[in-house]
Amino acid sequence: MQDPLHRLELDGIEIAYRTVGDDHAPAVVLLHGWASSQRMWASAQQHLAGTYRCLALDLPGHGASGKPPWTWYTIPRFADVVAGFLQRLGLN
Repeated sequence: MQDPLHRLELDGIEIAYRTVGDDHAPAVVLLHGWASSQRMWASAQQHLAGTYRCLALDLPGHGASGKPPWTWYTIPRFADVVAGFLQRLGLN
């Protein structure tokens, strides 16, 4: 069974993510592509969890994360979300 989704807010957008593995292990952050979600990483997370803390997030507009207006979607904004996610969880 998968761990439940966690949620945090970044710049007014709710970000859903799943984390598995020891909180003190080295972190690996898994990013999905367009029209996908963190679910694509479920199997990989389980395999890596013995060695790493694996975090997979739903980028805005994907999976269980918030859906900003269509004008929001740019590569720099996605990059800012990932950077903010890393900072918020102390992974930067």
